[in-house]
Amino acid sequence: PTMTSNSHDWAGLEPGDHVCMAAVRPEERVSAAAHFLSDGLSRGELCAWSDGPTALGALEAWLTAEGVPVARLR
Repeated sequence: PTMTSNSHDWAGLEPGDHVCMAAVRPEERVSAAAHFLSDGLSRGELCAWSDGPTALGALEAWLTAEGVPVARLR
């Protein structure tokens, strides 16, 4: 499925699908990644994300605030 950078509608994604976002602001990228990873992790799926080290801290903080046990999942 095709999604816009502001879309967090992951309902159409299937296991094995990938999301690639380009040319968006860092906060949009982190928000989208956090929603995507949070949904997958809540279903017990193996999730991967690739970005710079600065964004990783923001992503971990967002996931932790949402109740995702980041430290346990490393």
